[in-house]
Amino acid sequence: MIFRYLKYLLIAKRRGYGIHSPFAYKLSIRMFKDKKKNNNYQKIENLRKKLLKNETEISVTDFGAGSKKMLSNKRKIKNIAKYSATPHKYGKLLTCLIQYFKPDSILEIGTSLGIGTLYLSAQNKNTKIFTLEGCPETAKIAKNNFSEINKDIKIVVGQFDENLEKILDKIKKLDFVFIDGNHRKKPTLKYFETVLKYCHNNTVIVFDDIMWTKQMQEAWQEIKKHNKTTQVINIFKMGIVFLKKELSKEEILIFY
Repeated sequence: MIFRYLKYLLIAKRRGYGIHSPFAYKLSIRMFKDKKKNNNYQKIENLRKKLLKNETEISVTDFGAGSKKMLSNKRKIKNIAKYSATPHKYGKLLTCLIQYFKPDSILEIGTSLGIGTLYLSAQNKNTKIFTLEGCPETAKIAKNNFSEINKDIKIVVGQFDENLEKILDKIKKLDFVFIDGNHRKKPTLKYFETVLKYCHNNTVIVFDDIMWTKQMQEAWQEIKKHNKTTQVINIFKMGIVFLKKELSKEEILIFY
């Protein structure tokens, strides 16, 4: 992972100062250099602090690649918050993307404790947000977290393969998708193909942990080559995918 990051860092720094796409350049200025404060960030981070102190142990049902840090299914909430919750830096990025693109509907695949979900909802609480979580025990905690900050988030509990199509039929049209679940090649590509049927020219799809494992790297390679994909932005931890037909097909590496 360290070698991959150093390699990415060298390329991203070299390319980051010469972005030729006007769309990506404008986005990078807004997203990666925006220092504006959001009052909702503090509420979410206060919640994170509480979770990081929570010694309660729960049984985690993990249908995906699992955790490299937490090998047992018996996990303390504080450890889930430490190793699995969306970091503040990337939570802010999600909020910035929502501010910029102003989606009416958001789908998240992989709720965990709901920190990333709350960042997705931090800008506009009128946006319809649906999130899928496989583990019932983790989902209970996420629901409690939502009740403190945004009760309107709709969480669906159960295996993604069983619930994804059902929830998509209710949403009808996707404006923004955050895929942060399972973290294996075949399922990730399957989720991508499934959500594509409900996407449109302006839909934004964000993948988390695209460099986490060899499988996720392979999945990212296929995603960026897909015939529906045009421009993609690679910030190492996350990949941002655009479907705009008016954009050139290219991968832009940006140091974030």
